[in-house]
Amino acid sequence: MTFKRHLLVTGALLAAALAFIVVRNWGTFALIYDNATAMNEGQQVAQQVRYPSDLLTYIKAHPERVSLVAYDAGQAGAGVFFQAEQPRPTASLPNLMVVAEYARRAAAGQLHPEERVPLRAMAPYALPGAGEAQHDGARTQWRTRDLIGADSTVALRHVIRAIAQQGDRAATDWFMDRLGRAQVE
Repeated sequence: MTFKRHLLVTGALLAAALAFIVVRNWGTFALIYDNATAMNEGQQVAQQVRYPSDLLTYIKAHPERVSLVAYDAGQAGAGVFFQAEQPRPTASLPNLMVVAEYARRAAAGQLHPEERVPLRAMAPYALPGAGEAQHDGARTQWRTRDLIGADSTVALRHVIRAIAQQGDRAATDWFMDRLGRAQVE
């Protein structure tokens, strides 16, 4: 009887502590919930839009959520434009800023494009459902192009290319940590 009472009291104290933590950090928990919901919605949309015909179907169904601009560099007159003038957040803009910082530091001799980056260094940043697929795609491309060394490393320039071309979030987070978050901000 006493053991059950202690277990019940311990459980109640644990629940009260968790409730206190949640209430005290409500903004953080609300943000986590909002982000998880948005990622789930984004994942569902991404699974629906796999081919050009799927993209057209999505644009027809949700024109208020889509802007599309596609053209070969230097030939903007021959491009495809749909609501191009509509201001929208650009998902890859932060990546472009990271790539620009890489270019600046490489030009200054602070970073070396051929520096070898261990694949295991980026692995902790490849979170399931939030960047894992892009990072897997980058690794597959490195493997296919024989860019991974015998020591399981890849040149920094290829990591940066994965950030720019594939939106590799794991590589982006690793590189931002490599630069130092304070300097990146």
